[in-house]
Amino acid sequence: MNNLLKRIHLSNLTLFLVCIFLSPSLTVGVNTALLYETTVCDPPANVYVTSQSQGQVSFAWDSLDEEATYRVWYQREGDSNPGPTSTTTTNSIDFQNLPSGNYTFYFARICGKEVSGYIIFDDLIL
Repeated sequence: MNNLLKRIHLSNLTLFLVCIFLSPSLTVGVNTALLYETTVCDPPANVYVTSQSQGQVSFAWDSLDEEATYRVWYQREGDSNPGPTSTTTTNSIDFQNLPSGNYTFYFARICGKEVSGYIIFDDLIL
């Protein structure tokens, strides 16, 4: 009896294809199983301010993994457009030269081609 096992990765989906040759008369049994992996793109955890002064604020958060990339952006109250989007591979970020105002900051994690939901840090007055 010969067994053939093939594993194919498609994003968060793993496909196992098992072929079993049952007899010399070339009768073949095929069994296919789909298994969903539990990889989820979680947003950064425990975002907090590490320093703050006029026109400057720094944030940090719990690192989810060593290879994580994070996307951070902000919106100042009264502005029609958000500030620039920043990306970082560390678990901290610093913003400087910000005009006075009331800010909302958004934090998301990038997982390959997916982006997590975002964490909101709002009502920060600079």
